Amino acid sequence: HALKMGLDVRRLIDNGNSSNDYGVLSFTQDISGNPAAAYMLGFPRTVDSAEGLPITGSRQWRFGMYLQDDWRVSHKLTLNLGLRYDLDPAPVDAFGTSRTLRFDLSPTGPVLWPDPGKTEKLWESNLYKVAPRFGFAYRLDPRTVVRGGYGIFFIAAHFDNMNILQANPPVAPTITITNPTVNPVATIQNPMPRSIVSQVPIFNVVSVEQDRRHWDGYMQNWNFAVGRELTTADVLEVSYVASKGTHLDTSVSNWNSPEPGPGAI
Repeated sequence: HALKMGLDVRRLIDNGNSSNDYGVLSFTQDISGNPAAAYMLGFPRTVDSAEGLPITGSRQWRFGMYLQDDWRVSHKLTLNLGLRYDLDPAPVDAFGTSRTLRFDLSPTGPVLWPDPGKTEKLWESNLYKVAPRFGFAYRLDPRTVVRGGYGIFFIAAHFDNMNILQANPPVAPTITITNPTVNPVATIQNPMPRSIVSQVPIFNVVSVEQDRRHWDGYMQNWNFAVGRELTTADVLEVSYVASKGTHLDTSVSNWNSPEPGPGAI
């Protein structure tokens, strides 16, 4: 037996910004039939108001510990047995600028929480990050060996998951207006004319999951290989290698958006 063990303790401090800063103008085909033409005419289809430069003070402790045993069972078989546990309490915003929706505080509907300036955990801590690892090597004969392994590897969430929550009211509220397709009013020079801004504006709000369980992603990796010594200078190895990701962050697929129809640009 060859035992290995270790402990990893980290204190993360990050002051970050993730807002649209000076506003966003989007040009589509709806007004002129072509996005580039709409840009040349100066008519945006939608306009997001500027958010300023709110800063998130993300703070988090992270703990990792592991134990591994390389066990030579016989002159033909060696096993690698390991277990890792990661404890990553939910990060907090030291500046109190980040807010999210809570669905359990009021029977009338979701409310923005916590109050501005307060430091709270915005989602529940993920305490179930147990990652086993297993590997083996078996010598079939003096010139042939079979190897394989499986392991789970958790991903430490980046603070971008928190930084976007700083855009919620009243810290950096965003209003989106839509330009009429006929006789458009908003222009590049005057992107938010009073005439098309609602008297009771609806602010864009971003939030974590409704049940406040923001799971960190993890990867499962496994492989199987057979190696054969052909000559004293040549070795042939054939391997199967695979992986599977779960709870991964992605901006590629927006599940709320329908597939584009015929003629979409």
